[in-house]
Amino acid sequence: MRTRDIVRTPAFLLPLLYLGGLFLAAGFFEGSQASGERWLAVLVPDGREGPDPAESHLYPDHSRLVVLTLKDGTVLVDEIAPHLRITAKPAVSYDGKNVLFSAREGISFPSRIWESRADGSGLRRLAEGDTDCVDPAYLPDGSIVFGCVVNEERSVGGAPSISLYRLASARGTPERITFGRSRDRIQGILPDGRILYRRLEGGDDPGTLMAVRPDGTEMARYISAPASPDPFDPPPGAPVQWHPEMGPHRNPASDTPVFRREGRRVADLVAIRPSPPPPVATSVVDTSKPYGYLLCLDAKTSDVPSVRDAVEIAEVRVLDGRSATLLGRASVEEDGSFFLRVPADRPLLLELIDRDGVRLAAQRNEIWVRPNETRGCVGCHESRVLAPENRVPMAIRRQPVAIGVGSDEAGD
Repeated sequence: MRTRDIVRTPAFLLPLLYLGGLFLAAGFFEGSQASGERWLAVLVPDGREGPDPAESHLYPDHSRLVVLTLKDGTVLVDEIAPHLRITAKPAVSYDGKNVLFSAREGISFPSRIWESRADGSGLRRLAEGDTDCVDPAYLPDGSIVFGCVVNEERSVGGAPSISLYRLASARGTPERITFGRSRDRIQGILPDGRILYRRLEGGDDPGTLMAVRPDGTEMARYISAPASPDPFDPPPGAPVQWHPEMGPHRNPASDTPVFRREGRRVADLVAIRPSPPPPVATSVVDTSKPYGYLLCLDAKTSDVPSVRDAVEIAEVRVLDGRSATLLGRASVEEDGSFFLRVPADRPLLLELIDRDGVRLAAQRNEIWVRPNETRGCVGCHESRVLAPENRVPMAIRRQPVAIGVGSDEAGD
């Protein structure tokens, strides 16, 4: 990292700042930050606060990564990797010593994942690939997670999907951990160690917050108590964060932007400081088993009227989530339960059929299981606050029905 300028300020005025010939700008700073605080900031061209419309997962060209150090009325502005074009939100390690970011070496290069020390030294590229990778984050076990474009899979809106990948070591091979056709954008790491991401289905879809464990298991909609503070909101007194979905954060005392610059805006801002890591999660994934299990306790436990009011649910059908071809079917037990063995790491869709062959309900969003994972649900589109009845479902009293799994793969 190279120190580009040292700016002397009175209480709120920031004089002209020049970053290596990249831009000439003026701005304002106000707040009560402690001396020595450092912030990792992405500066994007003014008027282009959000991602590039042509590549909605990337920030516009000429975006830069800088470190702002606040010290006794002085702002030190240091630029990290000035030869790279920053493309998405950066992250800081839990010990505060390293930073992750996505960037590309030129307009014709894909966006890749990079890491350096917080002072900009030790720059290295972590993940190779020929598609754009964005939204890196540190996991508490030292591995990292990020999203990558999957060109051969199209989202509902027609754009290439973005799936999540986990990289266990700098020289390892990324492991894919989400498998839907959506565009999965990482929002952060939750206090329990799960990955919080936004699932986008189409161009106008505002997205659904989802959570998944670092090994890709237990994917579910994220529901938090309304009174709980957002763990990813910047702390009071932070200079500012201009987020494409949230708009500018403002100083609550004056209701004015606390960091503003002609020609450049802060698109993302992350404090460079140690933070307590979440617990390291254990994993049930066993890659020697190319299948997992789906267990439903009672399909009739549902918020969908056609399912809830059905005289009888005769069978469940399992379709390939990409081609919608039928993989197999299984009878639903008298108590509404079913237990299936299905292919792992493959998007699936379920349909419920009545005794007359009429489709009662069909999934719109794909689900999947990781190798050796068992995913269970109370019902089909049931209330999220509903607790299961304390009984043994009939379906687990016998072997699971093998769906789309060859006989040589079906046994344990």
